[in-house]
Amino acid sequence: MGTSIIKSNIIEELLKIIKKLESEFSEILLIKKNIEQELYIFKLEYDEKIAPFYLEKLKIDVKINEILKKRGIPLDRFEKDNWYHPEVVDEEIYDSQKNYFENQGIEREKIEINIKNMSEEDSVDLKKLYKKLAMKFHPDKFAWQPEKQEKALELMKKINQAFQEQDLKKLQEIESEWFELQDNTEELDESTLIAKKNNLENNINNLKIEIEKIQMSDLYTLYATCLSNWKDIFYKKIIDDSNHDIKEAKKLLQILEEMPL
Repeated sequence: MGTSIIKSNIIEELLKIIKKLESEFSEILLIKKNIEQELYIFKLEYDEKIAPFYLEKLKIDVKINEILKKRGIPLDRFEKDNWYHPEVVDEEIYDSQKNYFENQGIEREKIEINIKNMSEEDSVDLKKLYKKLAMKFHPDKFAWQPEKQEKALELMKKINQAFQEQDLKKLQEIESEWFELQDNTEELDESTLIAKKNNLENNINNLKIEIEKIQMSDLYTLYATCLSNWKDIFYKKIIDDSNHDIKEAKKLLQILEEMPL
C-alpha cells in the first residue's frame, strides 16, 4: 500500500510539472511564431517596395549576360571591379523572380485584409487558439505513436499557415475537424511521464535557441534597422542604393554594347 501511495504521489507531481512545462512551451512557441510573423509581413512589404527597382536591374543584367555569352567574356572579369557586379541571370530567372514578387504582393494583400477585418478581440482569440492547438497537436506529443505523429506534422503545417495568414476562421475549422487526433499517452506510467517531461524541457531549450538564431539572421537585422529608423528614411536609403545599382548597370551595358566585335 505504501509503495502504491508513493508511486501515485510521484505521478501526480510529474503531471503537475508536465502541465507547467506545456504552458511554458506554448508561450515560447507563440513568441517564436509572433517574431516569424512580424518578419514575414516585413519581408512581404520590403519585397513589394524594392521589386520595381530590383527587377529593372535584373532586366539589364539579362542583357549584360547575353552580350558576355556571345562575346565569350567571363563574368568573373567584373569581380575585380568595385563599381558594379552583374548577377548571372537569364530570361527564365528573370521571369521566375517576377512571378515571385507578384505572388508576394498577393500574399501581403491577403494577410492585410485579414488583419484589417480582425477586431482586437479576434486578434486575442487567434493567439489563444494558436497556443491551444499548437500544444494539443504538436508532433512531439505523439513521439510514441508514429502514425499520429505523421498526422500531427501535417496538421501543424496547416495551423502555422493559418496563423501566418492571420486567419482565425481557418484555425477554428482545424480545431473542429481534428478532434480525433488527441494525445492518448496519459497512461499514468512513470517512465512515460518522465520521458515526456524531458522531451518538453528539450523542446523549450531548442525553441529558445531557434529564437536566438532568428534574431541573429540577416532578415532580422534588416527588420531591426527598419524599426530603429523611420520607415520612409529606411526605404529611401534602400531605393537610392537600388537606383545607384541601376545607373551603374546601364553604364556597364553601354560599354559592352559599344565594344567592337
